[in-house]
Parts: sequence; structure tokens; C-alpha cells
Amino acid sequence: MRVSGLLCFLILLPALPLCAQEAQRPSSSELKEISGRGRALADYDQAASHAGEAVKGLGAPSDKVELYVGRRDGNSWDFVFGKLDEQKAKLLIAYEAQGQNPRKLAVSKLDPPREDISFFFHAARAIATATADFLQKDRPYDTLLLQAAEGKFYVYLIPARTKPGIFPLGGDVRYLVSADGGSIVEKRVMHLGVMEFGNTPGSSRVMIAALHQHILSEVPEDTDVLHVLRQDPPMPLSIITKSFTYEVRQSGNIDFRGKALKF
Repeated sequence: MRVSGLLCFLILLPALPLCAQEAQRPSSSELKEISGRGRALADYDQAASHAGEAVKGLGAPSDKVELYVGRRDGNSWDFVFGKLDEQKAKLLIAYEAQGQNPRKLAVSKLDPPREDISFFFHAARAIATATADFLQKDRPYDTLLLQAAEGKFYVYLIPARTKPGIFPLGGDVRYLVSADGGSIVEKRVMHLGVMEFGNTPGSSRVMIAALHQHILSEVPEDTDVLHVLRQDPPMPLSIITKSFTYEVRQSGNIDFRGKALKF
């Protein structure tokens, strides 16, 4: 009976994770999806920057503008600036910036503010939900938003630029928020510490490419692509994960370079 019991125990052992499985190479479609979201983020980031400058030029008071939300419809952009009401049941839109050329958006002031309870309200609520969960407050952060499947929202919190010519990467989080904006479906920490890349104006040293080691997953992140495209001109970025190496090109495409070297 002792031998039989011992044999049963040994039979069960192979079901336990005795060794880590080899990482599976990502498909080309997965890399294209990451690249596509990164490109969309770069477009949103650029348009939001111009919209914000245009609204700032009108002297928008801070008590009426607490957040902004943008949406792209074909070739046209529509950004609204305002705040949620006290009950968080509607969005009060104080300014709106619209147009096809992000650099030449037509800005209008809405007095009294226009109430919204549809897309812009749900998107603003999604931003508020994600921001309330985000704990890293040691530096300024930008908030970017993309539409996801089934009416959900991707909300990205990324470190804002604070130095001319320098582009931070890391310390960023992507939230998938429900279609009504009220609950977090998924939280993805994309990078940990913040790294800074770029060229300080007047510096004699010029950076032409960058590299970072990625420890949280085996694929590049949406914000790796954004980081490349944010720069003028775009700077290629090499990424090393535990198992693989990649390069994000100036176009935003992601090239799989092979397995990472083991030391």
C-alpha cells in the first residue's frame, strides 16, 4: 500500500509547472495591431496638443475646463473641453475644437456650456475612472483616449514632456474601460520606471536611435510606437524582452528581429 500511494504521488507531479515554458513568438497580426494603436495614439496626441493650444489662446478658465476628450471621424477631429457636473451624470462642454487639419482647428466657446450625455460624456467618465485609479502622481501626465471594441475605451496615462527636445518613455498605464465609462475592465502596466530620450537643444551629442529592455511582457507596447512617432524626426527604438528583440521603425512599423541573446 505504501508503494501504491507513492506511485500515485509521482503520477501527479508532472501536472505541476516544473519549468517555465518557452515564450511563443508573436504573430505578425499582433504586431500590426500594436503598431496600429501606437499610430492612432500619435495622431491623437498631436491633434490634442494643437487643440489644447488653441483653447488656451482663448483664455479658458480652469474652473470650466478639467479635462478634454477627442474623437476622430474619418479625416475630421472633434475635441471638447469641459468638466463633469457635480453628480457626474453629464459632461458640461465649455469649448470645442473641430476640423480636418489638427494645426488649424476652429475653436468655439460655448456659453452657457453644452450638456452631453452620449459619447463625450462616457469618454470623459472613462478618463475620470482611470485617473482615479492611477497612483503615480510624481510628475505631470498626459491622458490619451482611443475607442476599443464593443464601445469600450482605452485610456492611456503617459508622462508628459517637461524638457525641450526630451521625450519620456515609461511609467505608463493603459486602461480598458467599460462603454459607459464607469468601470475598469482591464489594467495594463506597460512600463515601470520613466526613461528619457532625445536631444537637448544646443547639445553637441546627438542621439539617432534608442534601446530599452522590456521586462513586463514579450511584446512591444502601444506607447513604444507612440514614443518613436512623437519625436521630430522620428527616432527608431530597439526593444529587448526576455525572449525576443524588436525594432520600432520611424514609420511606426514593428520588426521582429529574432530571439534575445542569453548570457
